[in-house]
Amino acid sequence: MGVNEILFLIIFFVTNAIMTITGFAGTMLAMPASILLLGVEDARFILNVTAIMTCVFIGIQQWKYANKKELAKILLVMLIGMAFGTVLYRVIPLDFLLPAYGIVIIIVSLQRLLFPQAAQLPKWAYLPVLIAAGIIHGMFVSGGALLVMYATLVLLDKSEFRATIAATWAVLDPTFFVLNFDIALWNAENMMLIGACIPLLVLSVWLGNWMHKRIGQDWFMKLTYVLLVASGLSIIL
Repeated sequence: MGVNEILFLIIFFVTNAIMTITGFAGTMLAMPASILLLGVEDARFILNVTAIMTCVFIGIQQWKYANKKELAKILLVMLIGMAFGTVLYRVIPLDFLLPAYGIVIIIVSLQRLLFPQAAQLPKWAYLPVLIAAGIIHGMFVSGGALLVMYATLVLLDKSEFRATIAATWAVLDPTFFVLNFDIALWNAENMMLIGACIPLLVLSVWLGNWMHKRIGQDWFMKLTYVLLVASGLSIIL
């Protein structure tokens, strides 16, 4: 195992622990450096496989905290929106939409981070946000930030938030993985690196759970909005 692979494993461990705390953002945080270390296709493949493992692990482990009613609603609306977004992307040139989406995420996240007492969205707007998350995810595989934005409005307990979001990705991520299956990426080198990630995955989930229990609700929400800002920046840069 070379230096690049060792550095990747360190990055994976740290970002996976962060994802365990919040239920999202691990792949987004790990992707830029991982691409430099492993290459685009291998990095995306390995991080997608390990993200599915982590979300399934957390989803099962924390299932009792998940909001089952919201989870069913999120999955139904997201899958419908994703199907619509996939069709829309093929028929309408919307290259401008992704940068605009990233800017909106940054602005809204900073507003919620810096001015938490500011007026919230009216409840009638919650469903359109979720629908937009599905459409954007179907178009660009980047609707997670809007999904998390929706979750911050309806899932007000940190454990409920994390468990529900993780369970959502445990269903949606394998769906996209199957649809974009590439047998060439199932090579010996990638399988060895995924195997090396598994013990680190278990350890990072343990660490993330330990930190999740000790972080207060206010700090949890601040961390969530900071990660959303990072997500917005990753979209537009």
